[in-house]
Amino acid sequence: MITVTSSLHYNSVMAPSTERVPPTSQPSTGQEAPNSNVIIKAFKKESKRTKQFNTFLRELQHDFHQAEQAQKQFGVLRIQKFKLAQSERCELFTKNEKNRIRQFEEADTERQHTFRSSEDRHMAIFEDSEATRKKEFHESLEKHDKEVESVITHLKTIFLMGRQLREELIRRSFGVILQDSGTGHFADSTSLGADNVSPMSSIPDSDTHSDDRDTYDGPSTYAEFQDSYDELYEAPDTTTEKDDYRLLSSSSLGAGASMTWKQIDSLFEDRRAQRKTAFERRLSDNEASFQTAEQKRDQAIETLESQFDQQRYRFEKHFESSRKSFENRFQTKESYRDQVETSRDALFQHKMVSFRVMSEQRLFKRIKVLEDAEDHHIMALQDLATERIRSTESILAPILFLQSRAQHRVGENRSSFTPNILISFLQRDSLPIPNSIPDTPECLDSTTSQIDVHLAAYDDLFDQDQNDMRKQEEKRLEKRQQIFAMNETRRQDDFRDQQMDRIRRSDEREANHSLVFANDQRQREKIFLGGQALRRKMFLEKEEERTVEFNTFLRQWEFPSKDDQNHLLSDAFDGEIKRVQSFDQWVRDIIFPRKPVAFTLTCTGPGDGGFGWWIQQ
Repeated sequence: MITVTSSLHYNSVMAPSTERVPPTSQPSTGQEAPNSNVIIKAFKKESKRTKQFNTFLRELQHDFHQAEQAQKQFGVLRIQKFKLAQSERCELFTKNEKNRIRQFEEADTERQHTFRSSEDRHMAIFEDSEATRKKEFHESLEKHDKEVESVITHLKTIFLMGRQLREELIRRSFGVILQDSGTGHFADSTSLGADNVSPMSSIPDSDTHSDDRDTYDGPSTYAEFQDSYDELYEAPDTTTEKDDYRLLSSSSLGAGASMTWKQIDSLFEDRRAQRKTAFERRLSDNEASFQTAEQKRDQAIETLESQFDQQRYRFEKHFESSRKSFENRFQTKESYRDQVETSRDALFQHKMVSFRVMSEQRLFKRIKVLEDAEDHHIMALQDLATERIRSTESILAPILFLQSRAQHRVGENRSSFTPNILISFLQRDSLPIPNSIPDTPECLDSTTSQIDVHLAAYDDLFDQDQNDMRKQEEKRLEKRQQIFAMNETRRQDDFRDQQMDRIRRSDEREANHSLVFANDQRQREKIFLGGQALRRKMFLEKEEERTVEFNTFLRQWEFPSKDDQNHLLSDAFDGEIKRVQSFDQWVRDIIFPRKPVAFTLTCTGPGDGGFGWWIQQ
């Protein structure tokens, strides 16, 4: 309620206000009586205008309330829409991240499986090549040993043949059998090389398993089994149809009842037909219901498949770009890895071929050196045998001549031979002989014994040379085996180091790949969060712009804000108060022309049912 209290004194000089004066009113002269009709009309008109003003205020307040509700509802809807879109984006991002992580894990698992399988394949190839190489080396070593043994046997055979040839030459030249001095070199000629012969051990037969089939008592063939099965499970039934009917008549018809066979057959046929009809009816009902259920299920399946196809098309279209980029990156890495594996395999094969070629070259070179040494040794032995045969012949010629003369003893020829001839022959070969040899048979026998001793010494020297050469060859073979074992150990250590290095590099690549993936993951999350913040900021800015535009729209359609409402209300009240005051002035000028009157003007607001006024004296 608005209350205005005034204490006005009449001033005859001041004229009444003409702003709100009714058109039928006349200026007061202070002497005329008031016209009641004019006053009534003025009061009616003022009441009507007051009612119009109250209606206007109520409509304006209602419009303000509707505008405020619409603005709130519009803001709530926009916020809900933003939250819904934000939740959908978050769900889509989470689903995309899960799918991408799952695809990465599957690709990583497949890549690890491929790597392990390739490693196993390369390891198997290397082990096979190593086994083949060892087998070839051992075969070449055995072959070389056999060749060396054959060469030594051949040399021994040649030496024995030389000795036999020498003996045969001595026999044929002089026709005499030399006496054995007890050394045994000529008699035991086959003892050389006997220690190197080792017969192969036979492989015993290990197939000594016993046959336990005699302890089985069941059927041995399928026919016997089938017969036993028929006897057990398909034996004919001994009960007859009459027994069945008798049981039926005694059980279902009661005691004392009797039926003919035809009646029983017809009864069974009727029951069978009824059961068949009921069964067919149930079957048709079940088929109909089943077909209906099948149709409904097919429709539901088609609906679900269509929905699923739509969702799958949408998701596949969304994930296609990321999948292609990931596949391109994975294919690039796989191609690089295949190139590395191919180059490594080629390098390994080249090393294996070069090692095999070098091994063969070294083996051929050693065989050639050994053959040259053996040829040289054979030639030296042949030269030595020839020289010894010549020296033996030159030594034995005068001795045999003297021996023949001592045996035949011709008196006239005895004085013509001098022992100095034999001394000259012995001095030529630097043999330890006395200065003179008596011309006696005992002296000749002792000289022959000395010559046999010298020949035995030559044989001992030759055997010692053979033993030394054999020992040197065994030492060289042992040294070569030691070198091969050392090289093999070093090669296995190198291969193991290479494998460990390759595994370490693979683990480092895996760690780097995981680190890159984690960094990409963090970068994508950072970009997503930054995008979320930027989208939120842009949304708030757009919300502010929309709010400004909405307020402008409300102002254009007379939907003012709170401040504008307050201003409009204050302006309306100010105008109404001024109008009421002007009307009050006009009423005072008409009703109280002479004496001053103290009065109170009371104006009611919208809360009291509308604007009104009255005068209190």
